[in-house]
Amino acid sequence: MPALTDVTSGVAVSNFAVHNLTHTGANGVIQIQASDVAGNSGAGISSGQYLSFDVTIPSGVSVSFTSLAVTFETTYTGSDYSNARVFSSIDSYDSAAADTIGIVGKEANNPTGLATDTLNLSTFAGNSGKGTNILAGSLSNLTNRTVTFYLPWIDGLSGTTPYTNVNSLRIDFDIGVATPVLPLAIESFTLPENRQASITFRGPQAGPYSLMASEDLAGPLYRKRWSQLTTGTFGSSTVSFTDTGTAGLAKRFYVLTGTTQPVARIMPVGDSITEGAPTFTIYRPGLFDKLTTAGYHFQFVGSRSSTYASPVTGTTVTLRHEGIGGTDAELAATNMASRLAANPADILLIHSGHNHDAAENGGAGPIAGIVNAHRSMITTARAANPKMIILMCKVITAGKLPKYSYIPDLNIQLGALAAELNTAASPVIIVDQADGFVWQTDTISDMVHPNESGAAKMANKWFAALQPLLE
Repeated sequence: MPALTDVTSGVAVSNFAVHNLTHTGANGVIQIQASDVAGNSGAGISSGQYLSFDVTIPSGVSVSFTSLAVTFETTYTGSDYSNARVFSSIDSYDSAAADTIGIVGKEANNPTGLATDTLNLSTFAGNSGKGTNILAGSLSNLTNRTVTFYLPWIDGLSGTTPYTNVNSLRIDFDIGVATPVLPLAIESFTLPENRQASITFRGPQAGPYSLMASEDLAGPLYRKRWSQLTTGTFGSSTVSFTDTGTAGLAKRFYVLTGTTQPVARIMPVGDSITEGAPTFTIYRPGLFDKLTTAGYHFQFVGSRSSTYASPVTGTTVTLRHEGIGGTDAELAATNMASRLAANPADILLIHSGHNHDAAENGGAGPIAGIVNAHRSMITTARAANPKMIILMCKVITAGKLPKYSYIPDLNIQLGALAAELNTAASPVIIVDQADGFVWQTDTISDMVHPNESGAAKMANKWFAALQPLLE
């Protein structure tokens, strides 16, 4: 679709894409068939099964989105459904699938035929029964940015013949003059005789801030050594803060950030040993509790998720990840670019070496392919983030033999690969999950997946490797 540009303001609507929903119905409408769609919205975004478009807003112009409407026809009946949950990049959230506005399209028990479904973009609370924007982000008074809208399509009858024809999509917004945005800045700093430093700073009105301090400059702001002195939201005037903790310190460094709390974005990558299943235990919950108890600033990121009732927080938490049961390192490497694009990370936890067989490749085994896949994952990760930290595993051993008899030799080569690719800018750190893991006592009856003891050992190894990075 060519860009539709308002000549006076320069606001452009462009890059309309149908991605992997490619059927065409009568009169050129987009026909979305049941066999095209994903089982859930996050999977739809990850696999490219969505509609999307951009709205580009130049500097000096203010845009307030008011509504988004889809006109459609459908052959679904009764309690079946076909619809799109609408997401946007408005909050620059790590996962587009976590920034939901509402649902458009046919819902359960709606009649077939031509219909128009409209979402209120001025206030998300008005979209009753259509999801919630979990970040409570605003689509008003935006300037100098591009906002991408995603419409991943899902249905309740995947693999069957019903379809939905999308006849039109309409986005409405008001255009005004943008209010000048103040950049983040520390305006004054004084250190009186009592050594209680006074700091005055400013930033964009209604924008978040954190004032961070540390006794050394080593490492990024998510490290524990950077303490958060104060946080809040900018008003119309400057913010003043007195640091009463400076007395007796030989030195103190300050940084002002435009976030509420810098965190390390950690992406666990792997197969079922990372994803988990009802029949065995995995490391992610135990690692979450250890990192939380230690007071580290972090979040797990990824397109997939599971929930966990944490005894440490006393709440049910969502643990995001990129573990896919039954897959191998090669598929993880293939998916890496798209997963990191949708879910930026600072640290990768890679445990990937299973779901192969020693008898593969005419008896040559799978080691070369697995090692090349790890090399590819690291190359891709560094392209997404040149400062990426990669924790790469020697994978846990298994008693399912001879299928997994290649693992000891694989682990030797993975250790060599980590040493080869390690750099100061983007460290590759080997985590020896095989050392001390005894499959006879640390796996369930399949002799592959960890039991509670094995998962605890894995969590401990990951924690020990992460500590010096987060401290």
